[in-house]
Amino acid sequence: MQRRRFLSLVRQALDALPSPYRDWLANVDVVIDTDSHHVSDLVRMKYGVEYARRGWVTTDRVINAQPVDDFMAWVGRRRG
Repeated sequence: MQRRRFLSLVRQALDALPSPYRDWLANVDVVIDTDSHHVSDLVRMKYGVEYARRGWVTTDRVINAQPVDDFMAWVGRRRG
């Protein structure tokens, strides 16, 4: 996880993604977010994953799908 930029995905963001942005997105780490305000809303994660796949996002680019140690290292770099 060497990339510095990241993107928090919302479902609408990838619906009308023009092809020039696909190249840009290839260099961006992604956080898939449910925008949940209650624990019961966490079931929405499947929609975030579905939309990420539609946008050609691979698992190795999803920050919150990395091993815990890698994720915590990423968080530490963002804070400091």
